[in-house]
Amino acid sequence: MRIRGVRSPWVAVVLLVVLTAAASAGSILTAPVSTASRQARADAQHQGTELSTSPTAPAQLPTTTTSVAAGEYPSVLLGAADEFNQIAVAHGDLLLSGASASTASRVNPSCVSAVVDPAPLAVEPATAVDCNDPAVDGGTVAEVNSYIPDSNNATIRIARVDPRTGQKSVGPVVMTYGSYSDTRPVTASGGGWFWIYDNSTTQGAEVLQVSMSSGQVVQTVAMPTLYRPLLTADDDGLWIGNSIEGGVCPGCSAPSALYYLAPGSDKAAVVVPASSLLVCWLIGSGDHLWVGMGRQHTGCTKETIWRFDGSDFRPVFEVPDQGYDPDTVIGDESDGLWTMLWQWPPTALPPTSPRPQEIVHINPDTGAERVVATLPPLTIPIGQGEYGLLPGQAAVLGESMYLLEPPFRMNGYLGYSTLVRVPLR
Repeated sequence: MRIRGVRSPWVAVVLLVVLTAAASAGSILTAPVSTASRQARADAQHQGTELSTSPTAPAQLPTTTTSVAAGEYPSVLLGAADEFNQIAVAHGDLLLSGASASTASRVNPSCVSAVVDPAPLAVEPATAVDCNDPAVDGGTVAEVNSYIPDSNNATIRIARVDPRTGQKSVGPVVMTYGSYSDTRPVTASGGGWFWIYDNSTTQGAEVLQVSMSSGQVVQTVAMPTLYRPLLTADDDGLWIGNSIEGGVCPGCSAPSALYYLAPGSDKAAVVVPASSLLVCWLIGSGDHLWVGMGRQHTGCTKETIWRFDGSDFRPVFEVPDQGYDPDTVIGDESDGLWTMLWQWPPTALPPTSPRPQEIVHINPDTGAERVVATLPPLTIPIGQGEYGLLPGQAAVLGESMYLLEPPFRMNGYLGYSTLVRVPLR
């Protein structure tokens, strides 16, 4: 167990600003069910690139070499040609994604993707990809964000790939919203549906339910106003958490901690009523949902781990976290739940001092936690020592975790340097 300082929602906002800046500089996500994936991709494009129907051209190849971290964990040094910021599994392949280094700082960078060969650990040549192409992460639909000139507003249209022909198309505007740091759209996909939430549309806070087969909006549902909510989707529908990063709107009545929206429903149901509880992390898969719950005044330093099955709002379990207090968790029922945390020092070391990284397993059936691997010490990027694993930083494939490692190559937050494989069993 580790004892750590209290993390408040306001501290978490600082990290979010850093992540948003990284996304704006060119990162994209490739996880098909990730809450933040389309938001980060939209920010990466700086909202507005049209889909291209022409074949993609090869990007400059990264130079990679294989090494072994501390004689135990295979790793690959990522070359400087591309700034890779995300890793995920799509179509059964392990994919890196980001932007070409020469364009990463532009308003509209050139997105790139590269397949990782798990054994031996190697990165294949990178390929230029259309940032708005749903097929990049194995999907059939995606949102296309476009800024409205001379305003702080933006629009969303739905991009679709015909699974039979591969033809790409973009539909009409389906949402207009105010584009500020705490009013960006948040998305999730699962169970055949693509969901888009925004708290500042021309119609107020709302969720769009989009068919992943047709790309059509089939339902628009009015929602409570939530700032930087966490979304995940499973086979039963959409789950919306009042995030620790958003908290309570000043002057507003306190929203509930967790909501559920069934496909076709015209109203979200309250799962965990309005209280001091806030959501630190949220994962849906199959008919299971796992939630890391924090509190208004203690942040995520005293989490409880909850599990729900189906659309039953009675928790299967609700257990106290054992002092790990993660902010980002990946995995599912079959692979298990996983996170990475910087080992908390027993003495008052400077916050960026080199520290080992602990790979923590969370049992999906009980919520029990244990450290399964400890990686060699690294210098912690400024402001990230409290947060451990970041969105898009790791993926699980087979019986290994693939973890992107700092230092960052550009501006202190963009372009990981190394990919490490950590056996999990």
